[in-house]
Amino acid sequence: MEKRVGRRLVGSKHRHHSIRVSVYAAAQLQPFQYRRHARSREAVLESDLQGRVVRGNPSQWFNPAAFIAPPSTSGFFGNVGRDTYIGPGLGTWDFSVLKDTRIHERLNVQFRAEIFNILDRTNFNTPNLIVFTPPTATNLTGLSGTAGAISGTSTTARQVQFGLKLLW
Repeated sequence: MEKRVGRRLVGSKHRHHSIRVSVYAAAQLQPFQYRRHARSREAVLESDLQGRVVRGNPSQWFNPAAFIAPPSTSGFFGNVGRDTYIGPGLGTWDFSVLKDTRIHERLNVQFRAEIFNILDRTNFNTPNLIVFTPPTATNLTGLSGTAGAISGTSTTARQVQFGLKLLW
């Protein structure tokens, strides 16, 4: 079997479109049973909303003031549909440089330089989708302070690695 000797450039692009997300009131506000699984109640979209619901800012991906809590005794599950809003997307580009060198007839050495997420794109996690929590003495409205906030990333920052591979 003949081994390749020389240089190679390898690139790989991964792009996932933005995922759909659902905004919920807290599960503690009477989850209901649906096909043997407990499900949180959807929030109610405020009818007097001014502006956009999805802002796209990591500190507040969507506007939590755009929602009101469904009444807990009404049996009403909210008017916000499932997967109504768009969350952050995901994209990375990986790049590799490989150099094969023949040392002997059946012995090759391969030098590899690999860069993952070469453009150092920040890929955010989904935001906190729970808008309301049960009211307390310090939070009478029950509006979650972290509703719509993104607390982390879904991929790592740029990473570079070098390797030496012996092939025989």
